[in-house]
Amino acid sequence: MNNFGISRESLDKVYQILDEMKADNENIPILVEGKRDKKALQELGFEGDIIILNSGHTLANIADWISEKHKKIIILTDWDKKGSYLAGRLFNLLRGNDVVCNMEYRRKLGFYLGSHISTVEELSMLSEKVI
Repeated sequence: MNNFGISRESLDKVYQILDEMKADNENIPILVEGKRDKKALQELGFEGDIIILNSGHTLANIADWISEKHKKIIILTDWDKKGSYLAGRLFNLLRGNDVVCNMEYRRKLGFYLGSHISTVEELSMLSEKVI
């Protein structure tokens, strides 16, 4: 176990998932809730387009804007009640605009992080591999 209470095996899986998502992010933007989420991903080495949801626009307007610019997107909202609501709502809005939505990374990270990390922002604690 490490400082987060996450097993070594789960932590290895989390790093593998983050590496896969980083590679996809070279071509597919990631949609996060706020500025600190974007910063956390950048600290983890993400260099692709990261779109911030909380920008003062409605979910429908954001979905329309995204669908004009992108055909695929990775939805990575927090693993709390609000984040789950936002993920589901955005998935439906974007899918209605023919955008392919990847929520697998969110699902897999949530599975391996369990109750140890509940926000995207907290992922920055993993920026230096914890062994």
